[in-house]
Amino acid sequence: MNKNEATKNFQAAIKAAGSAEKLTSASNTDKAIATRNLWLAGAALFAADRTMTAQDALLMVVGGLTKFWAAVTLGDRAYYWYNFFTTERAPLNTRGPYRFLKNPMYTVGYLPLYGLALFTMSLPGLVAAVFDQAAILMFHRWVEEPHFERWSGGAAREEAGRAD
Repeated sequence: MNKNEATKNFQAAIKAAGSAEKLTSASNTDKAIATRNLWLAGAALFAADRTMTAQDALLMVVGGLTKFWAAVTLGDRAYYWYNFFTTERAPLNTRGPYRFLKNPMYTVGYLPLYGLALFTMSLPGLVAAVFDQAAILMFHRWVEEPHFERWSGGAAREEAGRAD
């Protein structure tokens, strides 16, 4: 899609979304569709001037697939700190990407942020990616690990063979 086509599509999406009054009275489904169309048209308009490099794509694909693999391996109850709110016990997961990495979601799973920052050539995006990953790694170290140690009765460290 060239720049002119992308501009026309973006303008059409804005026109289709209508005024704020129209969106206020619209159903949630209509609002979601209008939002999606605006985002897609805006992304196409932005991408019309850019070419994704292999490294950008590689970071996004490898990171995204690793995060997806880790999420599927853990299952529904591992997301959103489920074990913070239950007394149910579970063994340390050593399947899927957890065979190779202690925490694939917080390490390799953040590669798409870096790929997106490089694709958009955004220094603030790169700084935000570094800050975001550093913040989640600190949360993991200072909140999740101590909680999981208490929650598993110290078995997590023993199962993993880690003495750190």
